[in-house]
Amino acid sequence: MDAEMMGSTLAGLYFTGNQVWTVNVGDSRCFLLRDGKLRQISEDQTDEAYMKENGIQGRKPYLTQYMGMNPEEVRVLPYMDCLQTKRGDRFLICSDGVSDMVPVDFLETMMQQTQSTAKCVDAILTAALDAGGKDNITAIVLEINR
Repeated sequence: MDAEMMGSTLAGLYFTGNQVWTVNVGDSRCFLLRDGKLRQISEDQTDEAYMKENGIQGRKPYLTQYMGMNPEEVRVLPYMDCLQTKRGDRFLICSDGVSDMVPVDFLETMMQQTQSTAKCVDAILTAALDAGGKDNITAIVLEINR
């Protein structure tokens, strides 16, 4: 990839009062574990739907949005949403180096069963590395205790 095509994805959470705003650009993800179920609360900005519609297989979906796109060609539009938080909610923010390498059911199990957020992150990172670690591997786990 040449320097003109370099970019980065972004995923984040902003907490205010009893609300959390999720934001992402690209395919880094935010997940929420609530009542024992893990669900993605970010939205991948890729051409996956196009691939399915056209029967394209054998490649990872291309990013349709990422930080570093030429602003003269494309305006970056982040995905954003707002949710109410509950005591006991757990959040996972991760790069595609985690979500591409580790099955969602494993993430859900770790988020459910690992008491310590630090140990949860360690287990997730270890699993991504053990699976081949083909991209940057980043994970953050947060828990609402109020």
